[in-house]
Amino acid sequence: MSDLVTTMTDLHVDVIRALERMGVGLMYEVPFPPYTVDIYVPNAHAAVEVDGPQHSNKRDRERDDWLTGTYNLCVYHVTQRGWKTVAGREYYRKHLWEFITDARADAEERFNEVRDRVPWL
Repeated sequence: MSDLVTTMTDLHVDVIRALERMGVGLMYEVPFPPYTVDIYVPNAHAAVEVDGPQHSNKRDRERDDWLTGTYNLCVYHVTQRGWKTVAGREYYRKHLWEFITDARADAEERFNEVRDRVPWL
């Protein structure tokens, strides 16, 4: 199973901009075969997935389990429905920062365990 290349939606751009305003270094559309993560935060060894209406919770859980089990990635999801409101955006901004901060705590250790599986990084 592989992912199709994500179309850069307004939601993707908004989330990228929010992370950049937080000073978070990031990369987007990064391959973690057989998947591609929407946003990769290298110094947290974490992925941020931007979920539009086409996303399937079951498929996302399977994908997250694979990414965590195979690449030690922490994965956070931002949903289009949740991002639509000002309160939703504030919620995500706060929780994204907490997620990244928590992921940074052991990022180097998690990355070093899978370094040979991610030679492109």
